[in-house]
Amino acid sequence: TRSSDLNAHANPGEMVTIPLIINNTQDVYGVQVFLTSAPAYISGIAVGTTTYHDFSNWTVEGNNVGDQYRILLFNTSLNNPLPQGTGHIADISLFVDANAPIGTVVQLFMEEVVVVDQNNIPMHTELFESNVYIGTPDAIYSIGDVNESSQTITIDLENTAPVYVTELDLADAPDGIQITNVAPTGRFNGSVDGQSGETEDGIGYILAYDLASGIAVGSGPILEISYDIRMDTGFFGDVITWLSSVSSADASLNAIPSSGDGFAILDANLNVETDILAPIKFSLHPAFPNPFNPTTNIRYDLPHAGYVVLRVFDLAGREIRTLARGFDLSGSRSVVWDGRDNHGRNVSAGVYIYRLEASGLVESQKMVLLK
Repeated sequence: TRSSDLNAHANPGEMVTIPLIINNTQDVYGVQVFLTSAPAYISGIAVGTTTYHDFSNWTVEGNNVGDQYRILLFNTSLNNPLPQGTGHIADISLFVDANAPIGTVVQLFMEEVVVVDQNNIPMHTELFESNVYIGTPDAIYSIGDVNESSQTITIDLENTAPVYVTELDLADAPDGIQITNVAPTGRFNGSVDGQSGETEDGIGYILAYDLASGIAVGSGPILEISYDIRMDTGFFGDVITWLSSVSSADASLNAIPSSGDGFAILDANLNVETDILAPIKFSLHPAFPNPFNPTTNIRYDLPHAGYVVLRVFDLAGREIRTLARGFDLSGSRSVVWDGRDNHGRNVSAGVYIYRLEASGLVESQKMVLLK
């Protein structure tokens, strides 16, 4: 069994959500994780399960134990285990200390992890660390559009300073992805170093540069990665991939604060039926109920996998809450807004705008919060 919670960034005094991913080769009946941050600027707030599995008869708990955050998911009925495969099973809500220094990189460690079978016998586990950058870095890399038919992934960059050199590590679990080519695309017209590709330890290494003009300030795709799924490595089900390490440099080759966000889950057994069931149109639906108090549901449709951002703004254009940020598969989604801002505070009654951005498309709707 492999478990991971991936990279992110957040400002001091704000909440950040990281996914809990599992790849298991046998049915799982329980998961317990103790999450530790170093330096200790991040504390746990809540854990919530996803729609990957029916967790209705599972115990789901999150609580602080000393300087650790304990996460427990346990199938109390013992008849509804997590099946073999790879899935995003839960989201962990964390709070960044208001006094955390900008520019600090906080490491998140999963310790004392126990994953059990039907007989409550622990399984062998492999863990992956995560990093949270405190503040808003000048260069934010993310996994963009994923085309499983052509087996390509784009790497997007949102940068507030010109970037002349980019160095990325693309990890996968299990080790099932083989990088076959890396090419410039979109906003990047430079070169990809010949060493880019799969390394001996299974990590995808990418070095790209444009020492003449760099990548101008902006956002959008910069690289297209072609890949193969290796079927001879003994893994079961899908493969997760994420940016495990990123770095950037300016024209003088000085380091630029950077972070790599998001992940993608690639279907190792892609079938036509899955594609047919995907929505045919990008759409953001009216919130329901609307007006509302205290919560409302926001639904949206994604015809293609890609990087998604769903945010709430007030009428002055100030961001109130980020409800979703990261890679998502094609399909219909539903997100609940509880009338709180990014700091966990209740907002005042009034009209709010919720905006969905995905694959270069943007849609907005209005909703009214009553008190």
